[in-house]
Amino acid sequence: MFMDTPAVKLFMKIPFSPPFIDQEIIDEVTDTLNSGWITSGPKVQMLELLMKEYTSLPECVCVNSWTSGAQLVLKWWGVKPGDEVIVPAYTYAATALVVLRAGATPVMVDVNEQFVIDPLQLKKAITSRTKAIICVDFAGWPCDYDAIRTIAGGGCCALIGCNI
Repeated sequence: MFMDTPAVKLFMKIPFSPPFIDQEIIDEVTDTLNSGWITSGPKVQMLELLMKEYTSLPECVCVNSWTSGAQLVLKWWGVKPGDEVIVPAYTYAATALVVLRAGATPVMVDVNEQFVIDPLQLKKAITSRTKAIICVDFAGWPCDYDAIRTIAGGGCCALIGCNI
């Protein structure tokens, strides 16, 4: 197995984001696989119902990934060709790709020492064509949402967050 090779063992001293999988999780996965439903089944419907109750929102829809969810949010906010969406320069490719998929232009903004979007650089990047800002928390370090909300507080654009 690749992970057991001497070269990998030499460099893999600290595990990155090890999963927590206990017997309860294994039982849930097995139950789901045995149910005949892999997607859109009763467990997804239950999750949507629980999220709807938890958030007090009128509806809730589960999607397969952050990318799919971000595409829906950009469409919901009316992002279209000619619009700009600000994204951090240090992020996963999907952050900018969902903007391109919407037909808009991703505007990359530099990050600060914590590798999250720099509010000072963000403020300089906002134009009359800015429709949304996608903030990306990095490795558990959140963006400065107070500063970002203040900057975007004039209603210039939507604020979307994610975590990598």
